[in-house]
Amino acid sequence: MPAKAKLVTRQATTTSVTADNLNKGSALEFAELDGNLINLRDQTFGVVGDDSATIDIAAGGTLYIQGGTNVTTATNSDGTITINSSAASDVFKTISVAGQSDVVADANTDTLTLAAGSGMTITTNAGSDTITFASSGGASLGDLTVVGSTLSSPSNADFTINSSGTGNVIIEKLIIRDGPSSANSITTESGYGLNLTATNGNMSLSANAISMSSSLHVGLGGVDSGGILIEDNTIKTARSNENLEIAPAGSGSLHVQTSLKLASGATVTGIDNGALGSSATLLATQGAIKTYVDSQVTTAGQGWRVFGDDSSGVDIAEGGSLYIRGGDNVTTSTNSDGTITITASDSTLSLIDEDNMSTNSATRPPSQQSVKAYADTKATLSGSTNNTIATVTGAHALNGEANLTFDGSTLAVTGAATVSTTLGVTGASTLDGVLISDNHISSAASNADLHIDTSGTGKVITNAVQVGVGDQTGGNIILTDQADGSFQTAQYANPGMLNPSGLQVDSAGSYHYSQLILNNFSTNAYNSLWATRSRSNTHGTNAYLESGDVIFNFFGAGWNGDTDGSGYFSGNTIVDLFASENHDVSNRGGGFRVKTINTGATSGATTKLEITDNVVIQNPKAATTAALSVEGSIRLKNTSNPSNVTDSAHIFAKDDGSTSEVYVRDEAGNETKISPHNQSGQWEYYSKNINTGKVFRVNMEKMIRKLEDITGETFIESV
Repeated sequence: MPAKAKLVTRQATTTSVTADNLNKGSALEFAELDGNLINLRDQTFGVVGDDSATIDIAAGGTLYIQGGTNVTTATNSDGTITINSSAASDVFKTISVAGQSDVVADANTDTLTLAAGSGMTITTNAGSDTITFASSGGASLGDLTVVGSTLSSPSNADFTINSSGTGNVIIEKLIIRDGPSSANSITTESGYGLNLTATNGNMSLSANAISMSSSLHVGLGGVDSGGILIEDNTIKTARSNENLEIAPAGSGSLHVQTSLKLASGATVTGIDNGALGSSATLLATQGAIKTYVDSQVTTAGQGWRVFGDDSSGVDIAEGGSLYIRGGDNVTTSTNSDGTITITASDSTLSLIDEDNMSTNSATRPPSQQSVKAYADTKATLSGSTNNTIATVTGAHALNGEANLTFDGSTLAVTGAATVSTTLGVTGASTLDGVLISDNHISSAASNADLHIDTSGTGKVITNAVQVGVGDQTGGNIILTDQADGSFQTAQYANPGMLNPSGLQVDSAGSYHYSQLILNNFSTNAYNSLWATRSRSNTHGTNAYLESGDVIFNFFGAGWNGDTDGSGYFSGNTIVDLFASENHDVSNRGGGFRVKTINTGATSGATTKLEITDNVVIQNPKAATTAALSVEGSIRLKNTSNPSNVTDSAHIFAKDDGSTSEVYVRDEAGNETKISPHNQSGQWEYYSKNINTGKVFRVNMEKMIRKLEDITGETFIESV
C-alpha cells in the first residue's frame, strides 16, 4: 500500500514544496492564493474495502463508489458522497401508539404479537395476509356502550360527535326518532346555526310540519348571496333593496285566498269587472273602466256659442261655420294656416298739393309734384360727371367731386383719405399695394413682402395671439437683424430653414447672437419651453402617444459641405447647454435637472433620460471632487469586452455562464470579476491576464472550508 497522501504548502515566490502541513498560526498573503498553494505531495493513494483488498488511485484518476446489495450512492456538486441503505425498506421497525411505549423490533426476524382487548376478537388469514378486528358485543368506549350496531351514552347524558380541526362529521343516513322531550327535533346550541347542504343533487325534507323558532333562509350561498327569508308569518328578500318575485310555473296563476293589503295601507278584496261602483277595496279592470268612461261622454252634435260687443250671442251648430266680416274702416282676411287678419283703415288721411309746403301738416301726405318743386328750391347741384359723389359747398348747394366716385360697386378716392371713426368695407380694398379683404391683410403684388413698421422708436404691439400658419412653401415667423431677406438653405427655397413651420431667428456678423430670450419677474414662476404633441394628423384632435414617441427634439447643425446637397440639415456640431453660476460672491449656483412631472401611478414605466451615444463627464473645478454622483443603483447591461483606451479603465457587465456579472478592465486589458459569486452562489475569484494568457478561477469558499478542515480554525463567519 502506498504512503498516505499529504497536503503541503510552498513559499509565494517559489514552486518548491517546503513543508508537509500548514502552520496553524501562520497567515497567508493574497499573492500566495494561486494554483500552486496546495499540492498533493504523493502521486497515488490506496483504497481498502471490507474484503481487505487494496486498489491504488493514480494522480488525476477517478475513484468510483458503487452501491452493492441494498446500498445506493449519490454525489453532489459540493463534493458530498451519500451512501444509503435500502435494506428492510418494506419493514416497520417501530410500532407507536399515542400515550403508550413503542414496540421496537429486536431483529429482522422479530415477531409482533397482537392481543385482543375486552369486547374484541382478532382473527388472521394467512392466505390474504389479513388481520380482522371485531367487536364481541357489550364493549365500552369510555362512558359509551357498544351493543351490536348500537352506540349509547350513559343515562341522561348528551351524545357528542366532534371532528378534529377542519374535518366534518359525515353521516350517510340519519333517522331521528321520538325522544323523551323534544320529539323528532334537531337542536343547535346557543349562538350556532344549522346548515343543511346538498353537495350534489337535491335535498328533501318530509314531515307533517316543519317548525323553526327563527328565520329560514332559502337560496344559493349565504344570506349575503340573496334568496328569501321566512320569519314568523313574513316572507322577504335576504338582501336589502331587492325585489320579491312570486312567479307560478308554466301557465299557473297566483291565488290569494283572502284580501290583499298593499304597503300604503289599502286592502284589496277582489276585482270589479262590471259597472264601476263605490267600493274602496275592489280593483277595476280595463273593461270596467272603458264601460264607465263611454257612458259619461256626451254624444256628438253639441254646438258652441259666440258673443259680440253687443252681448248678443249666436249658436254655431256642430260642423257649422262662423263668418267674420269687416265693418266700417275694417277689413278681414284669412290664410290657409287658419290665421284671421283684421285691419283698420284711417279715414282722416287726405292728399295735399303745396309747392311751398306752407300748411306744414303733420298728418296729411304731400303730392309727388309738390315734393319735387319744394326740393328744387332748396339745393343746387354743380358738376354733372357720372358716378361722382356730391358734397355740400354752401347753403342749398351741392358739387360733384371728380376725385370721389362710386359706380355702384367700387368707391374710388384720389388723394388722401382720413377716417376719424370706424371704416367699414365690404369686399376687398387695395391701399397702395396692400390688400385688405375681410379680416385679412396681404400684399397686393404677387410675391411682394408685407412690411408693418413704426415711426422712430415706436413698437408694434398687439394683445392678440400671433399665429404663423406654415406649409410646404413657407409661413414661418422669422426674426432677423439683416435687411436682405435671404433666408433660404442650399437644398430648399423655403423662406427660412424650418420646414414646414416654426419660429426662426437669423443674425449675421461678429458677436451677432441668434437668441431666444425669456425674461421672467416672479417669486414663484420660471421660464419654460413647453412642447406638446398629439398622435394625430388632424389639427385639434387629441390622441394618446405610444411608448417611445418623441415630443421634443433639440437639434444643432452647421454647414456640412456634403455633396448630397443636404446643407444645414445634418446635425454634426456641438450643442452647449450653460447654467450660469456668476450671480454674486456669496450666492452662486446653477445646473441642469432632468425629471418628469405628473408621474401618476405608473411612474418608472418609461426611461427618464436616454443617451444613445458616447458620454464624457468632466469636472474641471477640482480633480478630487466626484464628476458623477448617483443616488440609487446603477444598472449595467451585458456587453462585449471594451477596447483599451489610454489612461482609462472600464467597468462593465457580461455573462459568466448564464448569469450577468460585473467586471473591471485595466488599461492593459486585464479583466477581473468583482461580483464574486458563481452560478451556485459560492464565493469565487476570477481573473484573466492577457500578457501571460493565464485565466485564474478559484472557488474561494470551497478552498477556505478545506483550509478550515486542515487547520481547525474558522475563517468564514456567519452574519
